[in-house]
Formats: sequence, structure tokens, C-alpha cells
Amino acid sequence: GAVTGLPDATVRVAATDAAGAPVDLRARWVFDSRPPDRLPAARTRLLQHFRGWFVRTERPVFEPDTVDLMDFRTAQPARGLSFGYVLPTGRHTALVEYTEFGPEPLTTEAYDRALADYAGRVLRTGATEVLSAEQGVIPMTDAVFDRRAGSCDRVFRIGVAGGATRASTGYTFAAVQRQSEAVARAVRAGRPPVPPA
Repeated sequence: GAVTGLPDATVRVAATDAAGAPVDLRARWVFDSRPPDRLPAARTRLLQHFRGWFVRTERPVFEPDTVDLMDFRTAQPARGLSFGYVLPTGRHTALVEYTEFGPEPLTTEAYDRALADYAGRVLRTGATEVLSAEQGVIPMTDAVFDRRAGSCDRVFRIGVAGGATRASTGYTFAAVQRQSEAVARAVRAGRPPVPPA
């Protein structure tokens, strides 16, 4: 939602519920993890963009206790680089992911072509059913992100929106854990919970 005012010591957030009905929320502190519309100015700006298929294969092709990360046997793009990875959930099921580091995301059709090539040519999955898919974009940049959202001193940016993504890898989880712990400590101590840079 969007912050619409600061009455008393609370922040008013306009939002919608699951059915699409408007909801007016009030909170002492607001933590905004929505990706920014545009990234801050930076020397380096690269996108880690990806699409993954949750698959079921006809024959047992996956090793449930073996994860393949950063498999560079994918077809490489003209700009940037690509890799696949496989997170098995059983002998017949896995998340098969295609990832690129590059300047722009692909179309869904282009991701699907790359996934089909990786699954067929590299993994040799044979007959495969795609159960569902996921897709995303992670900014990899040396930009300095604002910790506060606009002029409101009770709204903070966290996660990717707060600069928690490691510029060299796109890994965000560890920094989000550090941000969360620092925020929780500040709240417990009665201090303003400004997330760390």
C-alpha cells in the first residue's frame, strides 16, 4: 500500500485485501519491501533474472540428495552469462531453474525455450510435465539505497528495497536476517527501528 499520512504517532497505509477491497491500516512503524520503481543511480547495474519449472518426469532422473547449483552447461547469451540449477524433491520431481546475469529480463517464451533446452539437452529428463513455474528479477548493483521511504520518519525500506542484496551474487537472505535482527533489537529497546545499511 501507499503511505497517505502521519496522524499522531502512527502511519496510515492505504491497501487492499485479498478480495480487492480497500483497507485502511495504521501502524507505529512500517517496513516496505516492495521493489522500487527504478533503481538509484549507480556505477554498476546488472540484473539476475530467472524462471524455474517445478517438474515431474516420467522416469527417475533426479538424485533427491544432490543439488546442482550454477550449472554453466546452459546455452550462453550474447551479453552476460547464464546457468541452471536443480533442486530435487524426489526421483521424479524437482525445481529446474534457468538464470541469467544481464542487462534485461527475457520474455516468458525465451525463458521457456532456455528451460526446455537445459532440461532436455543437459539434464536429459525425457518426458517432462511442468507442474508450475516461478519467475523473478533481482537487481545486482552498487547503488546506495535509502533506508527511509520518502520524508516519513516511520517508514523504512527493507530487503531488496533497502539494499540488502549482495551486488556480486544477488544473494539477499543473510542480509535480510541481519536487518530483521537489528530491527527487532531496536523495537525491544524502544529505539526507532532503523534498518542497518
